[in-house]
Amino acid sequence: MHIACLRSKSTLRVLRLGVGGLVLLTMSACFEPKPTQKLQDAKELLAKGEPRSALIQLKGALQKQPDLYEARLLLGTTLLEMGDPSGALIELTKAREGGVPDDQVAVPMAAALLLQQKYDRLLAEFGELELNERPARGELKALVATAYGLKGKPEIAAVTAKQALDADPGNLSAKLVLIRVQATAGELAGAMKAVDALVQEHPKNSAPLLLKAELMVAQGAKDSELLSVYTAVLDVEPNNIMAMGASVALLGRQGMFADAQASLQQLKKTHRGHPLTWFHSALLAAQQGNLKVASEEVQGLLKLTPEHPRALHLGGLIAYQRGSFLEASAMLGKALQRSESRAEIRTLLARTYMRLGEPSRALMAVGSLSDDDAATAEALSVAAEAHLSQGDAKSAQLLFDRAIKKDPNDQRSRTALALARAGDVQPEVTDSALREIGAADAGVIADMSLIALRVSRRQLPEALQAIDILERKQPGTPLPQMLRGRIALMQGSTETARKHFEAAQALDSQYIPAVAALASLDVDAGQRDAAVARYKRLSESKQGSLDADMAIIALRAAGGVKGEALNAMIADAMKRHPNEVQPRLAFVRAKLDAGEVKQAIAAAQEGVTKFPSEAAFFDLLSRAEQADGNINQAIAAANKMAALQPNSPVPHMRLAELSLAVRDVPGAIVKLNRALDVRDDYVPAQSALAGVLASSKKFAEARAVAQTVQRQRPTEAIGWVLAGDIEVSAKQPGAAVNAYKAAMRAGPPSSEAAIRLHGAMRRAKMLDEARNLEASWLVEQPNDVAMRMYLSEVSMQSRDFANGERLLAEVVRVQSSNVLALNNLAWAQMQLNKPEALATIEKAKRLAPDSPSVLDTLASIQAQAGKLDLALSTQQKAVSLAPDMHEHRLHLARYLVNLGMKSEARGELDRLAKLGDKFPAQAEVKALMAKL
Repeated sequence: MHIACLRSKSTLRVLRLGVGGLVLLTMSACFEPKPTQKLQDAKELLAKGEPRSALIQLKGALQKQPDLYEARLLLGTTLLEMGDPSGALIELTKAREGGVPDDQVAVPMAAALLLQQKYDRLLAEFGELELNERPARGELKALVATAYGLKGKPEIAAVTAKQALDADPGNLSAKLVLIRVQATAGELAGAMKAVDALVQEHPKNSAPLLLKAELMVAQGAKDSELLSVYTAVLDVEPNNIMAMGASVALLGRQGMFADAQASLQQLKKTHRGHPLTWFHSALLAAQQGNLKVASEEVQGLLKLTPEHPRALHLGGLIAYQRGSFLEASAMLGKALQRSESRAEIRTLLARTYMRLGEPSRALMAVGSLSDDDAATAEALSVAAEAHLSQGDAKSAQLLFDRAIKKDPNDQRSRTALALARAGDVQPEVTDSALREIGAADAGVIADMSLIALRVSRRQLPEALQAIDILERKQPGTPLPQMLRGRIALMQGSTETARKHFEAAQALDSQYIPAVAALASLDVDAGQRDAAVARYKRLSESKQGSLDADMAIIALRAAGGVKGEALNAMIADAMKRHPNEVQPRLAFVRAKLDAGEVKQAIAAAQEGVTKFPSEAAFFDLLSRAEQADGNINQAIAAANKMAALQPNSPVPHMRLAELSLAVRDVPGAIVKLNRALDVRDDYVPAQSALAGVLASSKKFAEARAVAQTVQRQRPTEAIGWVLAGDIEVSAKQPGAAVNAYKAAMRAGPPSSEAAIRLHGAMRRAKMLDEARNLEASWLVEQPNDVAMRMYLSEVSMQSRDFANGERLLAEVVRVQSSNVLALNNLAWAQMQLNKPEALATIEKAKRLAPDSPSVLDTLASIQAQAGKLDLALSTQQKAVSLAPDMHEHRLHLARYLVNLGMKSEARGELDRLAKLGDKFPAQAEVKALMAKL
């Protein structure tokens, strides 16, 4: 039955019957405005400045008529103006899908995407779109240009902004983009002059003033100066939410809390419920130290914008300040995934991981920032602390040096000056300066720098004294005990080190560096299962610690777990930590290491999809594509890595590797120079460039690179080591010796320089000098493993097995789980017919049960003892684990011949014979063939 709104006699008769439900339904139908009327009412309300009431009308219209796309377009643009870009995008997308022309919907859609930092989608959908109406075309181009600028592509941004001005010469947004590009190029003065002109040209528009404030921030303007600009914005546009919010933040930062609170109340009055209002309310509460209120406010913000990186960043910061580090790491991790401006978030996340005692994750969070010449002092400092807590004092010192030179404030500037002078004055002068600064400063940066400097110089007793001072400043924290343990290891005292690590863990049972150090000692003692058990306990106590889970995987892999078993362990870690990159990176690496290139490519592509801002996945994808022979795809992946890390030299290094892979030496030189354009003191790029130039016989240019390194690092050996390497390539042994001697004088004792010098002396026939160097070095550096390993190799090559055994025994004394040293020691003992060879190699086998080299040595010892059957079985396993190690296959053939297994021996020998010149031991192959 159709009920009309006309008052017919039949209708009135029904009403008189008193059928209540029908009466209500009829009245509702008669007095409810039509959807088109609601749309018209909404337009009138918007004209009166009543957007909230307009929203009610628009939503009511769409409930009645979902396909009223004009209403949906207006709802989207209204939500956008009210600060809800997420809701706006939903409505605008539906309007576009419903047939609303791009000339009407494209600009607000692009603006909504821009506000949500969805730059890639904006560029994909609108980057090439040409609108018919010139003003709309100009504004869309300006939004596209802005997105390019925010993605770190200023050249494309400038070109696109000029296209916007071609379409609409008066487009203000495009002019602002060009000024931003100018500022990005370092021309801040010119950019400021240009924006001042726009302020004069558009006195009633707030946008030029807002950009002026941005430029003033870049120039280091005072808060009071910025406040005056935001006040001018509010004079032009009294309810401008950006200026109101900035005023609250600036007043709060200056401690003017009463004024900040008054400004916040005005913000709440004019923009009640807006995400930015929640944001600044939470921020002001945090600035006042009221973390409980701040936490409540940020939770309200996250209900409105649960995925917005800025909201997550603030939430993470407040959680960090409250000491809720697990909560902070979760929020900051989500913020990092959703933000393309990640440096500040990465730094705070790294600091959070350090508070959780997870330095390896801190370094992962900082990522390439430490390679970035524009990195902040905070980013460099947290990376330095992470390296120091892991025992890498050299890297820590270099980063501390850069960090404190970045920050000209307070005690940091004095520390910077002390370190800057370190190469020009006596060590005790720098030492004294740092001690004086540390004594006057409640902070620890000078103390940490002093510790790292002393450790790098191997001034270990003095480093321990500096750690005592650090402990007085940070009582009850595990770091001082951790550092003492590291120094004990450097002194060769394993038991003392263990006691310090146990003391560190006693202070914090979940302190991962201590667990890792103790686990490493377990492995050294041949107790791998005990090490795994430590990490399992940590994982259980920390509710699934990622570092613990990854360490267990690494231990199992080093213990021989591989293939499907290893993949299953990594897959389980991915399931347990779905939003972490490390398990997925490990999975890709495992596939690459196993030679499963296609699977590695697929896994890397999955990582790229899930973590599009993580450059490490593009690096692995590039390597996997190269391994599969797809050089163009490898280059494309490396270029994407470079786009994500515009201020890092690392991607250019990768591109240089690819150029060398296709023998494009000029191209490699260009790319290495690009890496040095990004950071002119990046040693890996300098070393690679010198090597490429020397291999191309461009010795003068190579020497110039080495000289640059020497000027940049006068107190380090690396510049002179590089010079010596170049002279070796140039076949100038005398010049090489002189360069390496200079390296030995330049900095603290360096195994690398000593090894290079010894080798150069031997090549120059300076044998007496080489022997003198060897003797003095071994006395002065009783725990130096690298030199002893090198000298043992020299001895073994000259068949001086007794000296080789002596040197390798000294290595094992310092590093009892050094598998290579144990393997070589067993080989030397076998050559000397010593019975302890078997016990030595069996210890190596316990540490690395699936090492082909260890198994090969074990088989040789078994064969020498006359246990040919056992030797055959062991050798077969070695060959199965590494079928392309042809020398092992030759040994297998020898055992087969000796056992009379002629058919099997012939098969192995035929395979080796087919290699021809690729296998140099063809004479022995023929000799064994003759026995068949």
